[in-house]
Amino acid sequence: MEVKKLTTKDGLPLTYYVFGEGSRDILVVNAPGMSIKFWVPIINLLKDDYRIIGVEYRGFPSHDSELSAEQCQYANIVDDFAAVIEAESFGEFHMMGWCLGAKVMLSLYERFPDRVLSVIALNLAYKKHDTQNRSEFSRLVFQIKQKIREKPSSINRMIKIMDQVGVIPTVDFLSMIDEEEDDSPSLNLYDYLEGESSLSSLAFYLISTETGLVNYLNIYEQFSQQSTEPILKTMQCPFIILDGDKDHIVQHKEEDLQLFQSNPNIQLVRVNDGSHFMLIEFPKRVGRIIRESLDGYATLTTIES
Repeated sequence: MEVKKLTTKDGLPLTYYVFGEGSRDILVVNAPGMSIKFWVPIINLLKDDYRIIGVEYRGFPSHDSELSAEQCQYANIVDDFAAVIEAESFGEFHMMGWCLGAKVMLSLYERFPDRVLSVIALNLAYKKHDTQNRSEFSRLVFQIKQKIREKPSSINRMIKIMDQVGVIPTVDFLSMIDEEEDDSPSLNLYDYLEGESSLSSLAFYLISTETGLVNYLNIYEQFSQQSTEPILKTMQCPFIILDGDKDHIVQHKEEDLQLFQSNPNIQLVRVNDGSHFMLIEFPKRVGRIIRESLDGYATLTTIES
């Protein structure tokens, strides 16, 4: 792995990683604030044949100051990824990403429609999360954001997303962050994610400081305001959606399925027993689907557990 850096157009440091030396390029677009490291098992399956670029979001992994509202704007984040594409001289390329990272991938497709060969989205999130379309995860995230706004000192680390994950008792942790058990949005969020997968904290461990948490919440709010549905409707390249049948964070309803079916370039693959964190639960199984999709866009069906 080669670690590279560039400066964004508004003067922020940006970190990204280059894996492999293959002749074909893949851009990894993670969810905001999530560690690129949990893509490593997939990257290892592909790096002999592909050059894979993984990009950290602005403000991560080790930014030591809070981003301004302007710096958190969604358009600036898309510009960051576009800057990496140009810095690495991408010609035609593939993209793969997770959850809200799909929004960035769709925006990049809109910007580079003749260069994107395919898009692979795990646990696809593409809608605007307004008050009429707010998932339980979004509701809890916004509760945390509101609590911080009202009392900035109240939460300096998310529950268990810290170096001492799983070591200290819940009661002690709540006292450290000045919360009571019956009034703890961070505890409620942890319980919700833990119910989805016991591996969920592996995805979130970068959000381990007050600054990291604030930057994550502000960027998440920007993403929640974006709808990329119009782009999804008109995509002309192969778009593979890997949908975990036990994903309770992003749940695709009948209207979503109808949208997917309306575009012949979209293919939905159901992963049995896959939660929202199936990328780290079943890396070999997910990696095989991704490999098949990249190697000729094979017809894919439900993958059995």
